[in-house]
Amino acid sequence: MSTLRRAILAAIENDGPMASGLPALGLSAVARLYETAMVRRALWYAADRRRSRRLPCRVVSIGNITVGGTGKTPMTLRLAGEFADAGIPTVIVSRGYRGKAEAEGGVVSDGETLFMDAATAGDEPFMMAETLTAAQRRVPVIVGRDRYAAGMTAVRRFGAKILLLDDAFQHLRLARDLDLLLLDARAPFGNGRVLPRGPLREPLSALKRADAVILTRCDPGVSPAAREIERGVLGCPLFRTVHRPFVRKIVRYSAPVPDEPGPVRPEAIDRRPAVFAFSGIARNETFIFTAQSLGFQVTGQAGFPDHYAYTPSDLTDLSAAAVSSGAGGIVTTEKDYARMDRGFTWPLDLFVIGIEMDFGAENPAFRRFVRSRLGIPESPPVNPSAPA
Repeated sequence: MSTLRRAILAAIENDGPMASGLPALGLSAVARLYETAMVRRALWYAADRRRSRRLPCRVVSIGNITVGGTGKTPMTLRLAGEFADAGIPTVIVSRGYRGKAEAEGGVVSDGETLFMDAATAGDEPFMMAETLTAAQRRVPVIVGRDRYAAGMTAVRRFGAKILLLDDAFQHLRLARDLDLLLLDARAPFGNGRVLPRGPLREPLSALKRADAVILTRCDPGVSPAAREIERGVLGCPLFRTVHRPFVRKIVRYSAPVPDEPGPVRPEAIDRRPAVFAFSGIARNETFIFTAQSLGFQVTGQAGFPDHYAYTPSDLTDLSAAAVSSGAGGIVTTEKDYARMDRGFTWPLDLFVIGIEMDFGAENPAFRRFVRSRLGIPESPPVNPSAPA
């Protein structure tokens, strides 16, 4: 990594001694322009609510205010499963970031059949569609930059009563009935600066749009900023969650087909081999801790940019690195697995790791809050034993 790149990353990620000099000054100047533009944009939409188009169904936005992962996809999957189990026609709409269908839009899955691959749909929409289809949740997934058009497809083709907007806190062109804002408890606002000087997509004044804040990764030793949030400074309901990793699939080295279609039962994993870990997510370093928390000893690792599209050559190189590290298995994320050639034969068992959102004791309160805001009567789930 070049000295300039290190200086730019330091300026974005913190305000310490490394975050000084010309890179930081240049980024700060651009950030001021960006912040002004975002504030004016929010005020323009707030001045006339008719500027945000409304769909003929309930709309729930799941988003964040920073770049990087906060748990939006696991949260979207959780809500989709709960509404589906309650018998409410639900559809997920995502932009389809970096997918070939992003501009034109299209149906990734009708809830039973997959019509796109990850390269076409985008890795996260494809992963959600694949997960929900395997779990027989019957929740369609639609992608498209024009979220209103995608939403109308959801209503007309699938009879959607609830639309889940993945990563849509900044998508003000579409009105919503519930705005859920996810914040990472470890560093909810990063260095407190907007792009490109910091990780904020918008200035902190945007927080007032949230109907509820979900503080994720609430493990022991959360940041001082998270403690301030817990004191109720945002003025809206607050819910705390922790990330619960689990083995979603095991792809046996002898065949490129997962041996189980859904979450792997703990008792089905007869051993936790030393593993080689690789990922292409917002913070690759966190995946090492995730693997270790599941009892895997990590012998080597490799990191790629977020949304990285793996080539057959990459998979061959990763296989060679895993074998040479002395590992007895390989681990990656389900988001990364969505971007791989499923026909590739691994030299070792591949463990695909997923994440679930655990509200703990706050789960009943969260469920009541969501149902109340959407006007859904309390009732027992139709399919409480359905797989996750």
